[in-house]
Amino acid sequence: MSKKILEFREGDPSTLFRFLQFAAGKRPGLLELEQHPAYAEELLKGADAALFSFEQARALYPSLQILPAQVRMLECFDLSLPEGDKWYPRLLFYEALRKILVEEARDLDIRMPAFIVGEGECLRIAAAVCTELGFREIYLMGETSLICIGKPAFCPGEIWESNLQCWLWKN
Repeated sequence: MSKKILEFREGDPSTLFRFLQFAAGKRPGLLELEQHPAYAEELLKGADAALFSFEQARALYPSLQILPAQVRMLECFDLSLPEGDKWYPRLLFYEALRKILVEEARDLDIRMPAFIVGEGECLRIAAAVCTELGFREIYLMGETSLICIGKPAFCPGEIWESNLQCWLWKN
C-alpha cells in the first residue's frame, strides 16, 4: 500500500520532496506525492504525512490547537503527522540534524564552541540541537547579527564596534 505525502510550499519542491519524487520513480506504487502551493485542511484527508515550508508553517502556527513541547519551544514546524483523527506538528529538520550529528560525528567535542551560521527557523533548530547535545558555548551568526550563546568574553571586540548585536544565552 502506498503512502500519501503532501507538501505545502509555494514555488519549487523542497529538496526532501524532490528526493521522495526520485525514490517514488525508482519504486512505483511506494509513494503517492502531491505538492500544493497553499494549505487547505480538506487536502489532508487520506494523507499519511504533510510537509510544510517554514513560510507556510509560520502562517499556520498561531491557529494550531496541539503544540508538542519541541514545536512550542522553537515556535516552528515542518511536518505534520496524523494520530487518530488529529494532526500533530513535528520538526523533521530537528530530528534529521540530531540523528546526523549523533551517528556521524562521533568524535564531536562538545567542550569546544559550536558555531552556527543561518537565519530564522533553521538557526533556532540548529541551536536547539546543539543545546540538547550539551554544547556549553554556542555562537549563532545571522545575516544581520551575531548572537553569542556562551560567555561574553568570547565575543570579539569587533562585534561591538560594528552595528552587529551580540546577545548572551548561557546553557
